[in-house]
Amino acid sequence: MQDWQLELSTVWDVLGPFPISAREQHFLSPSFPIDLSSYQYHPGSTWPSSLADGGQVSWKSVNSTADGRILVSHPDIRWESLRSTEGWAALQHHNVLRTTLKITPPTAPKQSLAPWLVCSLKKVSFFTLIRETSHSPTPEWHPGNIYSLPNAPRQLLELPELSFTEPTIYHIYVSGDYEIRLFGDPTVYGRQHPILDIDVEFSLAPRQNTVALFPTLHVVCDFVQGWAFGSVVGIGIQSLNGEWKVLSVTSTPESTSAVSICAIYFLQIPTCSHVPQFSLTLLDKSFLVSSQTRIVPILLNQRAAFEKEELSMMVTVMNTKDSSQIVLMPTLSIRHWNSWEDVAEFKAIRATYLLAGTPTMYLAIPPLFHTTPQPPIIALHGAGVEISQSFWPASLLRQPHSWIVCPSGRTSWGLDWHGPSTNDAWGSLAALTSTLSMNDLWSQWKINESSRVVVIGHSNGGQGTWYMAARHPDRVLAAVPAAAYIKSQQYVPLSMSRGSHFIDPSHAGILFASLAPDDNDLFMSNLVDTQIMAIHGGADENVPTWHSRELVGLVKSWNPNANVTLVEEVGQPHWYPNVLSSDHVQAFISSVLNLDDTTVRESSECFTLTVLNPDESGSLHGFSIREVNLPGRLARLSISRNDDIWAVKTRNVHTFSVKTLSFIDSITVDGLMVTIPDRSSNSTGGEVWIRLVEGSWKVSNLVFFRPPANRPIGSISRILSSSSPIQLIMPSADPHALSIARRLAHVLLLYFQIDTVITPDFEALQKTDADYYGDDIIIIGSSNAFGSRLLSSRPGLVKISPHNFTVGYRAFTYPSQGIIFNHPHPSNSNRMVIFMCANDIDGLERLSRLLLPIRTGVPLPEFLITSKEADTTGIGGLSGGGFWDRTWGWSEEMAWLN
Repeated sequence: MQDWQLELSTVWDVLGPFPISAREQHFLSPSFPIDLSSYQYHPGSTWPSSLADGGQVSWKSVNSTADGRILVSHPDIRWESLRSTEGWAALQHHNVLRTTLKITPPTAPKQSLAPWLVCSLKKVSFFTLIRETSHSPTPEWHPGNIYSLPNAPRQLLELPELSFTEPTIYHIYVSGDYEIRLFGDPTVYGRQHPILDIDVEFSLAPRQNTVALFPTLHVVCDFVQGWAFGSVVGIGIQSLNGEWKVLSVTSTPESTSAVSICAIYFLQIPTCSHVPQFSLTLLDKSFLVSSQTRIVPILLNQRAAFEKEELSMMVTVMNTKDSSQIVLMPTLSIRHWNSWEDVAEFKAIRATYLLAGTPTMYLAIPPLFHTTPQPPIIALHGAGVEISQSFWPASLLRQPHSWIVCPSGRTSWGLDWHGPSTNDAWGSLAALTSTLSMNDLWSQWKINESSRVVVIGHSNGGQGTWYMAARHPDRVLAAVPAAAYIKSQQYVPLSMSRGSHFIDPSHAGILFASLAPDDNDLFMSNLVDTQIMAIHGGADENVPTWHSRELVGLVKSWNPNANVTLVEEVGQPHWYPNVLSSDHVQAFISSVLNLDDTTVRESSECFTLTVLNPDESGSLHGFSIREVNLPGRLARLSISRNDDIWAVKTRNVHTFSVKTLSFIDSITVDGLMVTIPDRSSNSTGGEVWIRLVEGSWKVSNLVFFRPPANRPIGSISRILSSSSPIQLIMPSADPHALSIARRLAHVLLLYFQIDTVITPDFEALQKTDADYYGDDIIIIGSSNAFGSRLLSSRPGLVKISPHNFTVGYRAFTYPSQGIIFNHPHPSNSNRMVIFMCANDIDGLERLSRLLLPIRTGVPLPEFLITSKEADTTGIGGLSGGGFWDRTWGWSEEMAWLN
């Protein structure tokens, strides 16, 4: 008796190339210019494209290799002529690929469950499967692994409309998008034209009522002198069918009793019962839906040195339908270090900590000596670099008295060291500080918790160095950004964007304001008193050298005397092994580390603090912007001093604070004198809050006079900075909403190592608002009972019905329209709620592509209204978008409706 059979054609039809800007495929249909709901394939059809001579392109064929590699090129396009005027922007283009997949059932099926389709599509943005005789007009677009990230969770898809009695033919459509950041400049590789190089692999797997270990997702720390260099390990598991609940974890008899293990399931605080070896936790609300992968965090509570090479345990899970139980037996290999003292060749310790409920790894490079501890160094890797790759820590020179922390950024790409990746950098440092302080063996090597840091980084990490230093200037002692780019829009310009030909200019300004928090050039005012040495190879083939020149010049434009220098390494490429360990870099770092870090940094006579999102920004010389007047616009404090008088000019600031340092007695704010209160009566920890009240600046020095917690402002992508697993709440018994929830869970884990909890709305309704106090929430679908309750209890400008919605007094009733928007949280004003609602399945599917995955360079303000027109006109087909005002009302200046 044969099993299910899969046959993937090696012949691929290709339509293209079409001009596209980076990340534009999240708004255009992935099958652009084809509408798959009605398309019939005709090989001779032609389509307009400004890249081709004559302005038309047609289908052609390419063959994949036996292992699924597909090379797509268009040598007939005059690429050299195009790039002579448009540069790299002309090389970015979009292709549609199609082939067929045949699934043949066994002659006598053993069970009624269809097999899973196991998908691995690398360097692909989206793909879909459509049955040859499909009855569904709306394709489901699934995310590919566009960054070709290693150790990806297995992607399991349900085969739509599968026949159990005869072969089923599917058409597979793939969005193949050439991005410079992924594929590079072809001339660097000796080619005259760009080549799209993707990998496509499909297989079948039985749908079994079980769960399986996923060892490539396990997370484990090193042990030093027998002690874990971290507080947590992680076990990757996946549901192969059904819903499963994690019950318990315990060691195997072979494991030592010196280690106790306490399972912390998804940031809920456990009540542990004690048995001889372990502290055990049972949580009945933590589960996996069918096909979902999660990394179960297991906290280590160690009582004695552990010297074995393996740590084995038993994880018990239960099927929520029939209460059957399965015991998984994961084994973690342990790497041991005897000591790091006086070992010049010692490089990096793998360390772990718990970040937003997910076990997270970072590297720690110890100093050579424990005497005279100096500020730590945070080192940020480039895009696509795994911290497990030996060349990265090997390129960093071990310091005499400073720890070097190498965070992962969540993954090798993360969010370009913004948002959750920045949180990981600061979190890794805090974790190392805690690890060293909690073990007497390492107490002599501990880090001063109040110490400022030196941030260094290369390429994407160099850009991240500018980002971190400019957003947290009082925390950063100095910075060494190498081979950094300014921002995504200037790395590869958006000049070839299709949507730009259609969008209302006023809406374009509002839409791209959502990208401004990532734009490093806007925040250079914050660095006038930070010591910076920028490094760039004079022959950089990846990031043009002018980016570093421009950033250095921008800092000096704010203060010509700023201590910022550029070292342009003549003839050096993008990467060279000593880019961050050369003599001049080490001399700069040594000079900075030898300074007295406990002294207050001297400020310039005049300086300006620039902020867009207060929650993502720190202080400059003690001044912090706490709340803006108009979300979506820049806020600035311009500060100057004359003897003991400090003058502050505000721009778009509603509330700011200042640390009451000894040299600040009084300040003027927009020309009005404000007296700093007596320190003896100050109960705010040395910080005074000043707020605009009815046109006047008012000071409050008592905690209960502080303004209420601000609402989270800024891009929808800010939900990636969640401090706990993201709650995905979907309508019960809605297979399409479940499909979207699964896809969101997959991309959040794949791209950011962010954990999720998928919950039907009827279960969510059984919780109180207080139960979600620490959670960020995504509500999927218009017929969502939990969402309806929230909109009733916390009404806003958006009202939702099953087949229409209104924003203010404007009704949106057309098919395929949808809205994604931020909304007040039910119980915690600092947390986020995102609604995804549409008038039909087609509209909801279009919304989901905005988040599959969230990437830098995708404009996602606080609300967006999509329509079917966006499939062909990109952002020009949006029906609205923008920001709410400071109190969740309508913003005349920063919101737009068609």
